Amino acid sequence: MKRALAIRLLALAALVGLLGAAAAPAQDQIRYFNRKTQKEDSVKATVTAETPGKITYQVGSGKPEDVAAVDILEIRYQAPRALNALEYRAPFAREDRALLEKGAKRVLLLKEALQGYQDILPKLAGARAHQRNTAFRATQVLAALAEADPNGAEAAVTELRKFIAEQGDGWQLVPATKSLVRMLEIKGDQADILAAYDDAARNPAVTPEVRREFGLLATRHLLRRGKAAEAAARLKTVREGVARDDPLLPRLEVYQAACALAAGRAEGVDRALQKVIGGDADNDVKALARNTLGDYFLARGDKEEAFWQYLWVDITYNQDREELARALYQLSRLYADVRKDTVRARECLERLADEKEFGGLELHKKALAERAAPGS
Repeated sequence: MKRALAIRLLALAALVGLLGAAAAPAQDQIRYFNRKTQKEDSVKATVTAETPGKITYQVGSGKPEDVAAVDILEIRYQAPRALNALEYRAPFAREDRALLEKGAKRVLLLKEALQGYQDILPKLAGARAHQRNTAFRATQVLAALAEADPNGAEAAVTELRKFIAEQGDGWQLVPATKSLVRMLEIKGDQADILAAYDDAARNPAVTPEVRREFGLLATRHLLRRGKAAEAAARLKTVREGVARDDPLLPRLEVYQAACALAAGRAEGVDRALQKVIGGDADNDVKALARNTLGDYFLARGDKEEAFWQYLWVDITYNQDREELARALYQLSRLYADVRKDTVRARECLERLADEKEFGGLELHKKALAERAAPGS
C-alpha cells in the first residue's frame, strides 16, 4: 500500500515537473568565444536583434547584451510557432550525431541532416531568423560533405554564394564567408578568394568592425601567397580609423610585422611580436604572433629558437587551423634539424597530410606531395 502510494507521488511529481518545464519560456541557446576568459561560453536567452556585426540578447528582464558576430560559435533558436519542436530539432540532432562519427556513418548522418533542413525550410517562411539559420546550417552540412568528398565542393560553393547574397544580413555572414573560402581552397580557386572577402565587405549591412575583419583575412591570404606588397597595401587601408583601444589592434600589429618581415625589413619585428605575445591578445592572435616570430628566427638562421615558437603553437595555441598547419609544416623539418628526432618530424608531416581540418590548404597539399615523393 505504502509502495503504491509512493509510486503515485513520484508519478505526480514527475508530471508537475513536466508541466513546469512546458510552461517555462523557451529560450535560444548561444555558444560563443568569451574574449575575457579566452574560453568557449554559453548563455540561454532571447535573441532580440541580429546584424552581420553582432547579435543582441536578453536574459529575462535583464539588460540587453551584445556578442560580436566573429565570436559566435552557434545559436540554437527556440522552436518557431509554425513548427513542432521535435520536427524542428531533428536535423540539428542528426548533425550533432554526425560530428561524433567517422567514415560512412558520418556521411549518412550528414545527408540525413541536410534532407531534414531542406524539408523544414519551406515551413519557416514567417520566421526570418529561423529560416536564415536553417539555410546556413544546410550550407555547413554541404561543406562538411565536401570535406569528405571534394567532388561536392562545387555544390557547396554555389549554395554558400546564394546564401550570402540572399541572407547575408545576419551574424552568419562571417562564418559563411569563411566556409566559402575553404570550399574555394578545396577546389583550388585561389583567384576567387580575395573576391569572396571583398564581396562580403561590400555588403551594405556590414559594420566597420566586420569590414576590417575581412580586410585582415584578405591580408593573411596575400601573405600566404607571397604577395607582401599587396598585403601591406591592404593592411594600410584596414588600419585607417582603428583606435588605440580597438581589440583588433594586436592582430593588426602582428600582420604589420609579418609584412615588414616579408619585405626584408626585420629590424624591430621581434620586439613588436614579443609585445603582443606578452599582452592580453586572444589565443588566435598569439598563434599568429608565435608563428611570425618563428619565421623571424628562421630568417636569422636561429633554428633552435624558431623550433620553440612553432612548438608553442602546436601545443598551446592550436585553435586556428591555418596557424596550426603552418606550425606543423615547420616542425616537420625542425624536429629533424634541431632535435634530431625524425620520428616526430614524420608525425607532424603525417598530421598535416591526413587530418581533414587542413583540407584545401596549400600546406596540406604540400605535405601530401612531400610524403608521396620518392625516398620520403
